[in-house]
Amino acid sequence: PPPVGNTGGPVKPLQNYEEVRGMTQGSIRLSTIERVQAFTAAMGEFGFEVDLASGRYIVNGKSIMGILSLDLGHPITVTAEVPEEQRERFLQVLQSFA
Repeated sequence: PPPVGNTGGPVKPLQNYEEVRGMTQGSIRLSTIERVQAFTAAMGEFGFEVDLASGRYIVNGKSIMGILSLDLGHPITVTAEVPEEQRERFLQVLQSFA
């Protein structure tokens, strides 16, 4: 399936993600309500926890209300402990929100 949340342009190469102490971490933008809704729907397909951080706040990446409490005008850091068999799909989804 096409990446969720893609704005219609070409898919950007995966550049801003890394493994930190066994956690997958990267940066996304959720600048509209539609992107927040698409992101939470996409995260719902994964059975592991996803944390979003902006400044000193950390929220559940599957919670629309939590995400809306963040400053959506700035990049948001995503952190998750992703099982190896789901890592490629997870990174594809994150890429569509970069």
